[in-house]
Amino acid sequence: MSGVQSNAEQAFWEHMAAHGIRFAEQLIADGKLHRVHVNGDKQGTRNGWYVLHSDGGIPAGSGGSWRTGEAITWCAKATHELTPEERRAYQDRLAEQAAQREQEREAEYAKGRELAQKRWDAASPATQHHYLEVKDVSAYGLRVDDVEKPGTLLVPVRDSAGILHGLQRIYADGEKRFTQHTKTTGNHHVIGSLDGADKIIIAEGYATAASIHQSTGLPVAVAFNAGNLTPVAKAIRSKLPQTPLIIAGDDDAHKKPNVGRERAQEAAKAVGGIALFPPFDEARDGRTDWNDYTILHDEDEVCKIFSGCVPAVEEYPDSSVKKPKEGIEDWQPADIRQWFTEPAPEREWLFKDSIGRGDLCGLSAEGGRGKTFLALTMAISLATGRALLPAFAPIGHHPVMLLAGEDAGQILWARCQSITKEFQLSPTDIDRLSKNLIVFAGKSQPLTAVCNQGM
Repeated sequence: MSGVQSNAEQAFWEHMAAHGIRFAEQLIADGKLHRVHVNGDKQGTRNGWYVLHSDGGIPAGSGGSWRTGEAITWCAKATHELTPEERRAYQDRLAEQAAQREQEREAEYAKGRELAQKRWDAASPATQHHYLEVKDVSAYGLRVDDVEKPGTLLVPVRDSAGILHGLQRIYADGEKRFTQHTKTTGNHHVIGSLDGADKIIIAEGYATAASIHQSTGLPVAVAFNAGNLTPVAKAIRSKLPQTPLIIAGDDDAHKKPNVGRERAQEAAKAVGGIALFPPFDEARDGRTDWNDYTILHDEDEVCKIFSGCVPAVEEYPDSSVKKPKEGIEDWQPADIRQWFTEPAPEREWLFKDSIGRGDLCGLSAEGGRGKTFLALTMAISLATGRALLPAFAPIGHHPVMLLAGEDAGQILWARCQSITKEFQLSPTDIDRLSKNLIVFAGKSQPLTAVCNQGM
């Protein structure tokens, strides 16, 4: 960086550089959010951001990279040396910067969605493309246009609800870039259908995913990069909690660290899945992914590997996820700096925008007001994945256990018949209910009565 005008700006720049983020432009300490180029990123990109204050009080700021998600805070004075008043002012500034950054980010994401949708609507379905020919894969849900370069291949970036957040552009020479303001975290492109799948595979790039799908017939989600494997795996796991997940990792053996392998293993551990890597021999000649492996071998061999017929393929050593202890053992001091400087993790919803995973809820009303009907309808909705009530739209279908203490099984039976007619439950719904819903109730009298008799 050249032309630094103050000690605060120089100290902040050096602090960011020490954390691996080197801004390529002169910094401005005006308390506003700035986007800048980061040395080492692709030419023309502005993935870096910072907010720096130096007017009054102690100079402080934060900065980071939207490409990596890294966020770094800085204060001209060590935090343990701050007076209570200075500490409050510093925390207020961090909160202000985080809110400003989040507001700016959401505005950019909204703009990115709008631009991507217009370009996608105007593009033509892709059939042939030089990149696809080189990779020996077909076009699955892709489009092509000539907006920037002739024959630009477009891969949609969608969330689990199918909303388009951006496009990955693949040029004829294989270069890949996302359209401006694309939100990639947790978003993906699905080849095939996830509904009813015996297992789901998650891979980094499109060609890798397409190769695996062509070989196995299984649905494959494109995460676009190694860092997005875990967010995508969690998004799919939230929607389909019972479906086995396989992370088809890249084995970047020539790199230290081996990011492809490490991120795939992390994703597998996060969702209770397994990570599979292409079993190259010593003469891999720089090959790293499943597309490379498929080109060298036939599709039947790849299919056998993903069907579990080839034990030589490495699995993640501990594919079972140990759930964290709940209760007092799980309590620990919160990282206040993180709370005020980093985006909060997205909530995992059971019913969209109303009841989250892990929430403790209760129904309270006088007798005869419909508590049991509501609870039963919510259970059926969650087990089938159907939004039977406008206020409770389930995210996927889940196993449900209903403990009925105030009504006998005969009464619940009759209510199930009423719900079946009122909401026109289909054979598919009934099949899911038989697999996902368990009801405990007294056969001819309420469980509460049975319990009282035994006391």
